[in-house]
Parts: sequence; structure tokens; C-alpha cells
Amino acid sequence: MEIPDGVRRIGDDAAARYLAGRELSHIRSVSNVPELASTPSNVLFERIHANRVRGAADMTTWEWMAVRGDNAIQGMRAGARIIASSMARGAAYGAVLEVPVAAAVGTLNVVNDRQSPGEAARDVARDVGVAGAAGAVATGAITAAAAAGFTVSAPVVVPLAVVGGTAYVWVSSARIVDALDDDSRAAVVSHLTTVQDTIRAQVNAIGDTAGAVGDTAGAALESLRESIAAAFPAED
Repeated sequence: MEIPDGVRRIGDDAAARYLAGRELSHIRSVSNVPELASTPSNVLFERIHANRVRGAADMTTWEWMAVRGDNAIQGMRAGARIIASSMARGAAYGAVLEVPVAAAVGTLNVVNDRQSPGEAARDVARDVGVAGAAGAVATGAITAAAAAGFTVSAPVVVPLAVVGGTAYVWVSSARIVDALDDDSRAAVVSHLTTVQDTIRAQVNAIGDTAGAVGDTAGAALESLRESIAAAFPAED
């Protein structure tokens, strides 16, 4: 039933234009199911003519899909400026994140005589351009979905952001390590292996400590149970 996000963000005039040829329409007709007359999930905006032609009949599945599609298209049209703006921001974010990584890889390739400065500069420009395009597509898709009325909730966005951020750090680090000379790469890998082993040992130690605490707590509870049983013997 909501006005698409892309329409609302533009302002009241856009919302008024969006609603000008629409009215609230019931999915299940009030005549057939009066108890759903005020249920928000049973109403949505529909073009006035289509709603009046249907009359007191329930909306069919195809009609419901057509209405949602029409509203989505209208929302994206009204939110075109917002979508374009978000794509520009996404491109900038993608490029900014890629520049230091690509520059580091290019510099290491030149220092290690794997590329000439010109070749490295070309690859840096290419990688930054690809990252910018990816950022534009991702943010544009999310904003277009919001403009069409399909808002992605936080429980979905947060895990995706965490996974995406972790993947970015991992891949970027791997690219830089791969660009190192053999000796430096071996030293970094050795250090990372040591850190990994240390973390694993600490996690195991925490697990052992937690197990011991659990055993102690269990013994204490059993002792308490026996004390209560002795103090309040069951009557025959």
C-alpha cells in the first residue's frame, strides 16, 4: 500500500503525481470479505479506471501482478533521478576502495620488474573502472528496487554487507600478497600462518576453560540438589 520509496524521497509533488490517477483498491473485495476492508495487506494503489471496471469482484492473481508491476514501473520512473544519483555515488565508492589496492599491486609489479610503469598504469585504470562500474550497478539495483517498492530490510542487508566486506578484504589482501616478490610473500604467509595457529590455540584454550567451568557448575548444582534432598526428605 505504501508509496514507493523513490517517489517519496523526491518530495510531495512527485507523490501527488503518483497518486493522481490512482486510488486504494481492495485485493479481496469488501463485498465478499468485509472483515478485510481495513487490513493494510488487503489494499494497494491501483489506477482508478481499472479499479472501477472490476467493481465488487476480487482481484485475480494476474490483476494483482499487473497492478504491482505498474506501480513498480511508475515508482522507478519517478525515482530515476534518485537512482542515477545513487549509481554515481556507488561508482565513486567502488573506485575509491579500489584505488589503493590497484596502486599497491601496480607499484609492486613495477618494483619487481613484472610490468613496465605504463602497463601497470593501464591495469590500475582498468581495475578502478571495473570497480566503479560494479559499485554503480550494485547501488543502482538496490535503489531501483526501493523506488519500485521492494525495500530490502536490515536483516538481509547487514549479513550481505558483512560477507561482502569480508570478501573484499580477503581478495584485496590476496592480490597484494601475490604481487610481492617471492621472499616477501613467503615471510607474509609464514606470519599469517603463525597468527592463525595462535588464534586457533587461544580458541581451543577458551573452549577448554568453558568446559571446565561447565563441569564445576554441574558438580555444584548436583551438590546443591543433594543438600536440598537431605534437608527435605521425601515423605513416605
